[in-house]
Amino acid sequence: MNEITTGIVFQQDGQAMTNSLIVAREFDKEHRHVLDAIRRLITGSAENPAYLQGMFKEVLYTNEQNGQLYPMYLMTRDGFTLLAMGFTGERALEFKVKFLKAFNAMGELLASEEYILMRSQQILQKKAELLSQKVQMLEGKNALLLQENQELAPKAQYADDVLQSKGTYTHSEMAKELNFRSWVAFVEACKKDGILFKHQGGMYMLYAKYSGKGYMKTRTNTFTHKDGSIGTSVIAVWTEEGRHFLHEHFNVEMKPIDLTMFQFPEKDL
Repeated sequence: MNEITTGIVFQQDGQAMTNSLIVAREFDKEHRHVLDAIRRLITGSAENPAYLQGMFKEVLYTNEQNGQLYPMYLMTRDGFTLLAMGFTGERALEFKVKFLKAFNAMGELLASEEYILMRSQQILQKKAELLSQKVQMLEGKNALLLQENQELAPKAQYADDVLQSKGTYTHSEMAKELNFRSWVAFVEACKKDGILFKHQGGMYMLYAKYSGKGYMKTRTNTFTHKDGSIGTSVIAVWTEEGRHFLHEHFNVEMKPIDLTMFQFPEKDL
């Protein structure tokens, strides 16, 4: 019952309609003459143009013979009635009655319980489809946000560690403060000057000459893997005393540290 028609009248969006092609065929007129008559009706009333335009809707149809698009008008019962008033001829009254009977029959169909139930089901189905599309869009956005959170989690954890660990500085932080191009360059300079050596466990530690002075200590960092699991790592960090020592050793003037200048660091050992 999706397509309800009486042959010359059909339903569209719950309303009884016909079109200019059907009218031209039934009244044995050229379609272009019917189009001209409709346009004269629409443009000829200065008092009720919007009302008349609501009775007629211009659309395009495909010509079956050449496949090209041409204009035609959909019209309501009131639109047909106004249009047909100007039609004269031997059988004009017969055709008018035929259309009015078809409109009446369509009106009864559209008012039937069967159609109302079907139309309600169509509306509910359409709403369900739109809701499903919105749910899919929200699920897609949620997946993207989850992925972004997983990617940003290690950086957020690092920022928390820096803010919570007052008075300690990583190799990366000291490298930036001392104007080294990277933490690796900083560590190499410390190794060359006999300050640091690489322990068997992979961590850089102070030579005996500098150990025991409170220049460095260890810190445990926690971070979140992309799969959501929590990991930890132990790194050696410089204390405030160590920071003063390094500035004096490398002859770099001390300035207040701006943590916002630090990017996510390379892995410090």
